[in-house]
Amino acid sequence: MDDILSHAKEVIRLTTEEQVNKYLNCGWKLVYVGQYTDPPHIYGSEFILVRTE
Repeated sequence: MDDILSHAKEVIRLTTEEQVNKYLNCGWKLVYVGQYTDPPHIYGSEFILVRTE
């Protein structure tokens, strides 16, 4: 993943699928899907996208 990120022109972290779909339709690449926590009780999905062009 470090190699991908080092060649990226932009990197963004998103937390909703709607945002992800918008960026994917514009040519961004999804490189990571995981979870984040914002204590005490907030959990959610996080998506990291890159633009290499």
